[in-house]
Amino acid sequence: MTDELTAEPEKGFVFATTGESYTILARRAARSLRAVMPRAAIDLFTDQAVDDVVFDQIHGLAHNGHRPKMEALRRSRFARTIYLDADVMVLTDISEVFDLLDGYDLAAALGGNRSQQMVPPDDGLPRAFPVVNSGVIAARSSPRLAAFLTE
Repeated sequence: MTDELTAEPEKGFVFATTGESYTILARRAARSLRAVMPRAAIDLFTDQAVDDVVFDQIHGLAHNGHRPKMEALRRSRFARTIYLDADVMVLTDISEVFDLLDGYDLAAALGGNRSQQMVPPDDGLPRAFPVVNSGVIAARSSPRLAAFLTE
């Protein structure tokens, strides 16, 4: 890892789920993360009653919406957060993603071809403009990011 994660870490990972099936997936994903980054801080935001030692903290969701990831990013206790979708499998140390936040408030992987995404064809954006894959998002806590996530 780039630097040591402490008991009250500045950097950490969050998962966010609604429903039992996604929560089961997040537990599996967190275990894959823990296997390759055993000292990582990992939190879960969920609408489920969960007691699992793979998570350092479990937070109840305030809003049961379709996209709990925005609430998880907004409420993250970390100054630098990597949000991961419940269906990821982490196969190697990904701590260098935190380094992207030295220069940016937000970083995300690019999605695939726009024609394969859930984007209306008449959205006015050129086909060459890629969409963001929101399954992996790195965020640095800042007033500007908080306003963006709230919006």
